[in-house]
Amino acid sequence: MPFIVEDSWIASQATTHDIAELDDCSVAVDASYYLKYLLDHPPSHEPLLPALGGLTGIAAHIDQALEAWQVANITPFFIFDGQPLVGQVDAEIHHGLAEHAKLNAAWDMYISQRAQDAVNAFGATSAFNVKYLYPLLMANLQSRGLHFIVAPYNASAQLAYFDMIESSQCAAIMGSQELLLYPIQDTYIRSIDFVSKKVTSISKQAIVSRLNISEPLLVDALLMMGTTFLSTLPVLKDSSVSPRPSPVVQDAVNLLRTSSKSVAAACSSYADILANTDPNWLSKYQKARLAVNHFIYIAESGEIKVNDYENLTGDNHEYLGLQLPAELFHYVNRGLISARSVDWIAHNTMAVLPNATGILQEDYKKLLTVDLIPLRQHVVSVIHPRLNRGIQHKEVDVLLWFNTKFSYKIKSDLNLNNDATTISKVNRFTIPDNVQSVHPPPANCGAVLGYEFMSAVREKFPVDTFVKEKEKPQPLTDATSIRTLILLRFMYLRGYLDEAHKLELSWGMAIAVAHFKIMETVGNSAESLGLYEAVFLAFELIRYGVLDGQMKYENLQGMPGNGSEEDKTSVLLICRCATLLNLGHQINGYTGPLNKNLLGFSTLVSEVRDANRNLVEALAASLFLHAQANRDRTDFLAISQGLPFAHHPNVGMGIAMKTFLDDTNAEESVEERQKHVQGVVDRWIPFATDIYEDITLVYKLIDAICEGMSGLAGVIPEEDRVRWFTAQKYLQARPI
Repeated sequence: MPFIVEDSWIASQATTHDIAELDDCSVAVDASYYLKYLLDHPPSHEPLLPALGGLTGIAAHIDQALEAWQVANITPFFIFDGQPLVGQVDAEIHHGLAEHAKLNAAWDMYISQRAQDAVNAFGATSAFNVKYLYPLLMANLQSRGLHFIVAPYNASAQLAYFDMIESSQCAAIMGSQELLLYPIQDTYIRSIDFVSKKVTSISKQAIVSRLNISEPLLVDALLMMGTTFLSTLPVLKDSSVSPRPSPVVQDAVNLLRTSSKSVAAACSSYADILANTDPNWLSKYQKARLAVNHFIYIAESGEIKVNDYENLTGDNHEYLGLQLPAELFHYVNRGLISARSVDWIAHNTMAVLPNATGILQEDYKKLLTVDLIPLRQHVVSVIHPRLNRGIQHKEVDVLLWFNTKFSYKIKSDLNLNNDATTISKVNRFTIPDNVQSVHPPPANCGAVLGYEFMSAVREKFPVDTFVKEKEKPQPLTDATSIRTLILLRFMYLRGYLDEAHKLELSWGMAIAVAHFKIMETVGNSAESLGLYEAVFLAFELIRYGVLDGQMKYENLQGMPGNGSEEDKTSVLLICRCATLLNLGHQINGYTGPLNKNLLGFSTLVSEVRDANRNLVEALAASLFLHAQANRDRTDFLAISQGLPFAHHPNVGMGIAMKTFLDDTNAEESVEERQKHVQGVVDRWIPFATDIYEDITLVYKLIDAICEGMSGLAGVIPEEDRVRWFTAQKYLQARPI
């Protein structure tokens, strides 16, 4: 996720210093820890985050937080987590399921109208994945000219390396208690309060001294307490053994002292408890201990190295994963791609972690077990060809958090004839450098996805996308052209372009027609508003059969309550589409109604968005791995951030739309209806901004989807198309 595990006794050992001690210094900061810290403390803390499915003003809060560093004359050097350690997936699933129980309890409170109890309960959960905020933080850092790196594995190990060698890049390190697992010099920063101008820190030597143990024993005790990659030793949570309901590191130390200071002996003494809870815990511990001993980091020379390499065991792939090309890590480090795809290949496991909502519906299961499998197959098939043969032929297991018995293995299609492989097909695509000067975008549209779909309609454009026979294309240098080539390959793999590289006449043309409608009605602002991406996602969801008005989730709170069944279906479709857009909102935390029904739908959107993003990133990596784009560049992050599916809207816009439609009817005048628009802010969502413009965009989005839907006669069931046109008429009868 990664979730942060903090020991209350260790936290109580913090000492306070004056912030002036860090004046004109650089501090290396664990990005995940810092983002989690922001979310847990005012003014960034938003209790209703898990109920809303996302944040409202986090971009502004991040900007304000970074501004505080600058005012204090301290330079943050952020280290982002890379791929997870062995064992981290199991620990995150265990943690996620526990959070689901808390979320369900919070929803029960909300539905029973215990509003304040529900807010407190939602605020106490930690199911949100802070890695979704990485792009926002990276973009802000880049705009400020601040350096950052992505560690090969966990940020704590990278911070420990900088501290070990007393790197000139940082005067101090800031992160979680997991830093104590590694050979840091002594002190790490726990928090910086820029208002009170105080810094709190933890001393490793003081912890060791107060516990009266050696450093290796401290590492064992911390692992027994649980980390982001190892769940807590079940013995410590057993009421017959542990003296406290929430054990602390002292309890683990005492257990070791009574077990000859051996974790294995402690497990042997309580074998009955382990047998009934986690019989493989000792094996997991042993892998975690070796992963800590042989942590992987980026040296100051730029090399990826293993700590204590001379004593590395021959079976290191069991606890470190497979060794991948350094070039692939380079693209992760530079922000071109996330570590997700790299993780799948290094660990031979494609894990679907618990969602952030705790909602599990049948169409969610089908989406993950059937519909999205081909996209994950493509990810493996476009990256594997540039790896060594041993990795190329390894299968990748799909692991689902909600079904441990699910068995599916993904294998690269390199065993097929050369012309039939996925990589050979996508490599047939090329485009001229500076493509938008050769094929200018339509007026008012240079947008990502919009440009590609609308250009594919043109007769001459597909001709220039083929690699000429006996001609080796020159590597692309223009960032816009690189993004366009990635997206054309993506569109082909998703079935929106045919073998002639022309727009597929049903779904592909439907999206293009909808994009033209958006361009016509919204113009230049469409890209910044996310409308082209919203249109694309809507048709993706329609293809998967989850945005058709049939699956209503009537068991979930928030169903439309007014009008006929036909009206309710229309409102449901409209509001679900609205969740694809952002609600303009002040940086204050969200205050307003909640909707579990729309939140359940948003879990589907998130999975589809993530699957598409993974494929786009895999194609980006493949492009550079095959030297089809100039590698000597500094704009990798800009290329990545110009690609779609990186940001996740919350369900606020859907809630606002439902609130408005619940209050209005077809008999009212436009003036009366506009009062209801303002009433959304006055009565329900007080911190919403530009509510009239936001609701107007939903009207235009529905019109665009229906425009594209006109060409899908005979492609989808006619009753599905009718539901869309009925929803459009519903809005047309209620103009604003």
